[in-house]
Amino acid sequence: SLSLSLDIDGKIPERVTGDRFRVQQILLNLMSNAIKFTEQGTINVVASWQSGNVVLRVTDTGIGLTREQLSRVFISFEQADSSTIREYGGVGLGLAITYSLVELMGGTLNATSQPGRGSEFSVSIPLPKASGVADTDLQDSACETNRLDGLSILAAEDDAINRSLLEHLLTRERAQVVLAENGQEALDKIREHGASAFDLVLIDVQMPLMDGYEATRQIREIDPGLPVIGLTAHALAQDEKKCVEAGMIAHISKPCEPDDMVRRILEHTRKPPRMPDGPVTPE
Repeated sequence: SLSLSLDIDGKIPERVTGDRFRVQQILLNLMSNAIKFTEQGTINVVASWQSGNVVLRVTDTGIGLTREQLSRVFISFEQADSSTIREYGGVGLGLAITYSLVELMGGTLNATSQPGRGSEFSVSIPLPKASGVADTDLQDSACETNRLDGLSILAAEDDAINRSLLEHLLTRERAQVVLAENGQEALDKIREHGASAFDLVLIDVQMPLMDGYEATRQIREIDPGLPVIGLTAHALAQDEKKCVEAGMIAHISKPCEPDDMVRRILEHTRKPPRMPDGPVTPE
């Protein structure tokens, strides 16, 4: 029941030079954070162009933060208070990752907030206007095809935006998708439909109620042959080891590059997708 308003400055160039996947991750993290902590009202997203910088402002009407809480939100594994994790989930990494990405790209991230009235996060990133870029270089690499046609995939993700993006990516590749919001719900879906109903499971590792690690262990008990791929914002060696120890066959770092996700799915699914009768033509 939230409304979303978008205001995009007409002065922003059509093409800029930068890492589009990291810019996407920054914006999605800020929007996800706004949605997570806003029970009613509006999420406003404003994009503007200021002296070679793209400025993104995400404003919400959520729970807000005190000055002391605001001073800690960009620190890894910090939340406003311990009750935040219990009520909203997460481990306090989203904004810390966002802050690091913005800093590495030479930008700035600022926040203002009032308890009970909402917050605003503003990002300024130097993205110079691009020139001489061919249209073919700008096309989305994940054009609509039938690469996953015939596959049935269970996708578990607690973040609403990420869940919607997963559904969009998988269905435009013609997969049949069943969604779950946490590990417990994923297990319920498997018990409801039967493990044989799914060819592969995509599961976020950090979720409330039951995380992806514990869910994977229980999935392996139900059907050891059902491949599980973890989705994680962590890309360290110990994180990969933890995924493997839980029984995951592979893991994909977020934000997920569409072609890489499709490739991983095709590599590990226990049933090959249907081959098209003729040439595939993107819609």
